[in-house]
Amino acid sequence: MFAAGSRALEPCRLDERPPLLDFGCKPVRRLPLKRENLPPQFCNPRAQARLSKGGLYRDAAFKEAWLNKPAYDLGNAKLVHILARLNETYLTGKVEPLSFEDQPSVEHLLPRDWIEHWPLPDGFEGMNDSELADAADDDPRAFATEVRNRILQTMGNLTILMQALNTAQSNSAWKDKKPELMKYSLLPINQDLHDVEI
Repeated sequence: MFAAGSRALEPCRLDERPPLLDFGCKPVRRLPLKRENLPPQFCNPRAQARLSKGGLYRDAAFKEAWLNKPAYDLGNAKLVHILARLNETYLTGKVEPLSFEDQPSVEHLLPRDWIEHWPLPDGFEGMNDSELADAADDDPRAFATEVRNRILQTMGNLTILMQALNTAQSNSAWKDKKPELMKYSLLPINQDLHDVEI
């Protein structure tokens, strides 16, 4: 987790080994994931039923949440932490450590305002909210638009970038966004997108 302050920030130590990426953060005390430490929204019987006896979510529930639940609701600091840790899984002993003076920001690969620059797979433009409301239940364009809207805030659509690059990317089409990511982002989590075509 990251916490920004007005003074210089210390490197974040999440375990005993030093991180390969220093995002300039203060250490945050982390409680073990047990029922007594869960926030109230997770303490209802249905949520508790998803907990294994060790106190962690079962793999199936975690996978479902990772793929389909809105992750952006976690907040920028938590998402940056999760994505930075995910980025570290790409690193080996052969990679030079990276350090940032400023905390990266969360970037939506498929932008929140995607309709203008991101055509649907069939080449047509997505539908706005009023068009969706008037669309027939079996309209394939409405279905494709709803699928896109559902994935906007999921983990698979998020990455981390420095704020200047994030701002420059804005609502760009993938054909414009991808070359900029490859040119300016050194993070393996972004370089792994090299072969992705849309």
